[in-house]
Amino acid sequence: MGKVGWWFVDVLSRALPTHEALAARGDLTESAISAGRAVREMLGLVLRRQLGLWGHARPWLALFTIALPTGILLGNLARYWSEGGSAYLWLYATGADAQSLETTVWRFDARQPAALVLWLCLNAVTLAVWAWIAGAAVRSMAHRALLTVAPAFLAALVLGTVGTISFGGFSDSAPASTYLYGAVVPALLRVCLVALPLLAGLMLDSVSNIVQGARILAALAVAVLAVRAQPSLEIALLGGWTSVLVGRGTARLGLATLMIWPAVYLLFWRHVPGRYSRAS
Repeated sequence: MGKVGWWFVDVLSRALPTHEALAARGDLTESAISAGRAVREMLGLVLRRQLGLWGHARPWLALFTIALPTGILLGNLARYWSEGGSAYLWLYATGADAQSLETTVWRFDARQPAALVLWLCLNAVTLAVWAWIAGAAVRSMAHRALLTVAPAFLAALVLGTVGTISFGGFSDSAPASTYLYGAVVPALLRVCLVALPLLAGLMLDSVSNIVQGARILAALAVAVLAVRAQPSLEIALLGGWTSVLVGRGTARLGLATLMIWPAVYLLFWRHVPGRYSRAS
C-alpha cells in the first residue's frame, strides 16, 4: 500500500481548500499511521466536506439544471447520431448498396456524399463542444462540490438511454448486425465525441487567454448549433410521441433552452471576472 496509499491521500486532498489540505496532510504524516488508515481518514474528511457543501444552492443548481438534464440529452443525441454515422461508415467502407438503409431514417442522405460529410462534421462539432461547455459549466457552478456532482453527470450520460428505444431503425438495418459497426464504432464515436470532451470540461481549468477564448467561441457555437440539432434531439429523446404529448414548438423550445443553458451560464460568468475566477 505504502507509496500508492500516500499518493492517493495527496489526490484526495486536492478536493479540499489549499490551507486545509496542507494541514490535514501534515497531521496524517506526523501521526505516523499506516498508508491504509491515512487514506480512510482523508476520504472521510473529504466526504464530510462534500456533504457540507450541499447545504448551499450551487451544487443543487449544477445537478438539476445542467448535470442530469444535459447528461440525458447528450446521451440520447449521441446514440442517435452515432448510429447514423456508423451506418454511413459501413455503407461506404463495404461498398454496400444504399438500399440497405431503406428501412431506416438514414435512407435519404446515403446518396448524397457531400451532404453526408457535412452532416457528420456538424454532428461531431455539436456533440464535442456541447459536452465540453456543459462540463466546464458544471465545474464552475458546482465549485468544490464537483467531486460529487461529476459522477452524477457521468451516470446520467451513461444510464440516460437505458430502457429506451433507439429511433431511426438502426437496430433493424444491415450494419447493426455486424459487431464492428453495430457496437464498436457507435461506442467509439460516443467516447471520442462526448465522454472525452466532457471529462476535459470537468477536469481541466485553465486561465490561458487562448483556452478562455476557445471556450467563448464554443459556447456561442452551441447556441447556434442548438437550432440545427433540435429535430434530431426531439426524435432521439421523444420519437413519434412528441406530436401526441406536446406541441412540437413547445418541445423544441424546452430542449433548446436546456441545451444552451450551460453556454449562457459560462458566457454570463465570463463577463464578471472576479466572480468567475472564484467559481472556477
